[in-house]
Amino acid sequence: MASFVMLDESLKQTGPVGNILAENLLQALQKSGASVVDVRLTGNIQLGADGERVFSRDASELSRSFNLTHIVSGTLQPTPNGLKVFARMMSLDNKQVVASADVLIPYTVLDSMQAYAQLN
Repeated sequence: MASFVMLDESLKQTGPVGNILAENLLQALQKSGASVVDVRLTGNIQLGADGERVFSRDASELSRSFNLTHIVSGTLQPTPNGLKVFARMMSLDNKQVVASADVLIPYTVLDSMQAYAQLN
């Protein structure tokens, strides 16, 4: 699972909505019986004054050894009525899209997602 990115020239811009979508899809796939790997898992518990952590986005802290066959991610495109989400599952072997879906998230829903994400 990878964060969803904005459908722009760089395909690198993400944020709370892209991360929340990825988290929700990760959970849904796992509940459906798919074998899901979380690449952000460090393999260590990092102790800190503010708590303990096992996730990271720092590549130097992550395992480089995964036996991945597919990846799920997608793009986000603003529209006049909301944010259009294009999700896809892709084979890492041949880059073939094996499943795809899209949905429109109305701005009223996005506003509540953004408000919640900013609380943390």
